Amino acid sequence: MAREGVTIREARADEYSSVVDFINHHFVPFEPINKAIQLCEQGYRIPYFDAWLLVRLRCPETITVIAEDGSGDLLGVGFAVVYPSSGESKLEPITIKDKCPKKFRTIMDFLGWFDDQASSKDENSNKDGKKVDRLDYTILCGRSDIRVPGIGTEIVKKIMSVGVSAGLTHHTVLCTSAFSAKICQKLGFEEVFSYPYADYKVDGKVVFPTEPPHTEARFYSKAF
Repeated sequence: MAREGVTIREARADEYSSVVDFINHHFVPFEPINKAIQLCEQGYRIPYFDAWLLVRLRCPETITVIAEDGSGDLLGVGFAVVYPSSGESKLEPITIKDKCPKKFRTIMDFLGWFDDQASSKDENSNKDGKKVDRLDYTILCGRSDIRVPGIGTEIVKKIMSVGVSAGLTHHTVLCTSAFSAKICQKLGFEEVFSYPYADYKVDGKVVFPTEPPHTEARFYSKAF
């Protein structure tokens, strides 16, 4: 159950800009690999990343969940994107003039490599011999200035419920944070793959010198 006075619900389309603002304020500067690579200083925005977020949030199949207090202030957000078994993405292209920054591309290259490694080991990707659509939990973020226990877990549970109701039976989470990994473990996700950040190097240099307890990325999967 959600904490008293806290509402966990799906976001409306007119709230997507607020979700993007929240992610920029509470996720971009503090997420472990973002922080390690110094993606963006607090208070600054990356136009390409904003566009990247909005393309995903606006996709009709994306599940976006928010946690808000009694005053309507956001306490946490999360969203999950559907990857069809056909391999054909339903996401619209990013059309802004701003190019993808080098540091953001470095992060996406790592996440893409990691996802490829993990997906090949994920036995839940097939059911009765056929590949199934995948609901991938893309970003989970709580307030950076105050800790609200249980918010992340409740957001993930809501995404799970909405996804299962939509007929999506294969759920995955690529956790770059030890905190999100704990939530997955608590909710019965199976760890499929992990990789220490200290071992991910380019030209002999560690790309993401993260701080404990965020020492490795983990990929979790759950079948319903």
